[in-house]
Amino acid sequence: MSKMWLNNNEETEFKFNPDEELLDIFQDIKIDNQIIEECLQKRRVEGLSELEEDEILLGGVSAVCLEKEQGRKEFAPYSEIQDANVAEIADGFVKAQELMLMQLKKEPYLYVEMLAPIHRVLCRDNLDLNDFEKGRMRDRYSNAIMTGYFEPTEGSKVGSEMSIAFTKYAYVDRKGLDNPFEKTAKLHAQIVRIQPFMDGNKRMAFLLTNAMLKLHKLPIIDLCKNEEESEEYYSALKTAIVKRDVTPLAKIIALKVRQRQEQIKDKITIDNVKQITSKKESDQSISK
Repeated sequence: MSKMWLNNNEETEFKFNPDEELLDIFQDIKIDNQIIEECLQKRRVEGLSELEEDEILLGGVSAVCLEKEQGRKEFAPYSEIQDANVAEIADGFVKAQELMLMQLKKEPYLYVEMLAPIHRVLCRDNLDLNDFEKGRMRDRYSNAIMTGYFEPTEGSKVGSEMSIAFTKYAYVDRKGLDNPFEKTAKLHAQIVRIQPFMDGNKRMAFLLTNAMLKLHKLPIIDLCKNEEESEEYYSALKTAIVKRDVTPLAKIIALKVRQRQEQIKDKITIDNVKQITSKKESDQSISK
């Protein structure tokens, strides 16, 4: 197969063609998010922070599945990952995800310069990179990166193309006209296509996906924590890069968000039942 995008002039815009089913999913997510936000504004729900912590750990497993073939075959829970290099990849992702979420609380927007310290944490134990390459985007002095089915951006153009990608996709549309999953999928695919770092680019794209979801007040997600999900993700990513169609990738992200919303609603419901039960018991005690 011939490689794609030998220069930026040959690159075409991403396509996004959601069908009726996907549009319904988007609408359900929007409605449920409003319900969840209203519930959380009225009261503090116990256990939500634990849910997010669990999701960050599952993200670590996803990071292994993104980078290592043995990770995609083992699929062990985070705490049971034994291989040292695999565990380092997972732990690096968890720490980088926590750093990015903390950064968003201080500055609720995305910009290219924020990636360097996050990449250093993400790849701190990466044996494939030297210390100079950790937290440093490729430039004209960097070695070439070889990929299977596309040509990454040449080093001298990485900085400018990253700036263009962030300007086009990495923002929240305050008017609500843009589809957040379309933009998130486009940013994800473009980070992988550009390959801004010598290693860890899919993991960085995943981190930015969760950052985009967080900025749009949506729950963070894991991505591919088992073999079936990994194959589906890689197929969607290839469709995005080669065919320039991000629809399958956007659907994966949306369905993951939907799953997380269901977990959150369950937690809210359980908490609500506890509060009602506690109130009834208190009232009964007073009446006695």
